[in-house]
Amino acid sequence: MKTTTKYRKSTLEAKLDEMLPYYPRFAVIAHELWRDDGGWSVNDSWHLSRDCDREEAISHLRNRWEIFKVNYCPSARVSDLSDANWSGDDFPSLLEVNSIPFAEVRSA
Repeated sequence: MKTTTKYRKSTLEAKLDEMLPYYPRFAVIAHELWRDDGGWSVNDSWHLSRDCDREEAISHLRNRWEIFKVNYCPSARVSDLSDANWSGDDFPSLLEVNSIPFAEVRSA
């Protein structure tokens, strides 16, 4: 299923639209990170949104991106964003930037 929303090329929204699985509804989860011996680990996680559509999920992730850059990775670029899930669309998207956990997207 193709998305109907057109995002400007090379934007965070376009990258997320390309990366996210095509779930009917989404749950978006953010992570609080703690600095560990040269890296970051997830201390706590919480839902930014439950049962939202694709556009809302991308909007929530856009807002989280701004906070993530300020608090954890000021040098983060859209091209650094990747999905660490190697298991396929039936599993959550585990989004990260340069091996730093960014957010998790699940089917609602």
